[in-house]
Amino acid sequence: MIQSSQFDILEAQRITEKTSRCSAHNQYVFKVRKDATKTLIKRLISETYGVKVKACNIVNRRGKFKARRNGSTKAFKIAYVTLESGQELNLTSQES
Repeated sequence: MIQSSQFDILEAQRITEKTSRCSAHNQYVFKVRKDATKTLIKRLISETYGVKVKACNIVNRRGKFKARRNGSTKAFKIAYVTLESGQELNLTSQES
């Protein structure tokens, strides 16, 4: 069972040109918390949206160095979630 504190693991869906190309392969891309694991993300997506998750790949993005600000941007973690064939996530409509 998923605890209520685990629902904030999925911070946002990433919508870019690259992620729109991933949707053709039944993949969805999310920005997740740094302490999220593959198994936790798989279980959270499958229980929340009622779909079967085939795979979950995680990419740790380092912050980019910015010379003008004498620092760097924030580092973050991205999860590529692949669903089984025939499965689909409907993230645009909200259910009441």
